[in-house]
Amino acid sequence: MPQIKQMILTPRSSFLKIKCPKCGMERMVFSHSTHKVYCEGCGELLVIPSGGKAIINSEEIRRVD
Repeated sequence: MPQIKQMILTPRSSFLKIKCPKCGMERMVFSHSTHKVYCEGCGELLVIPSGGKAIINSEEIRRVD
């Protein structure tokens, strides 16, 4: 009797902790964000929505699972 392999799906999206390149302030964002995200300290544009995975214009510190 052949053994059936079950595929366990993992999520493709996650929350990211990013750091502003201008002022260094840290912020938590969603990897597939649908809204523009600005830095709370200096107003720099950090995340641009693209219909799928968002374009991140800053340094990613870590992925929060």
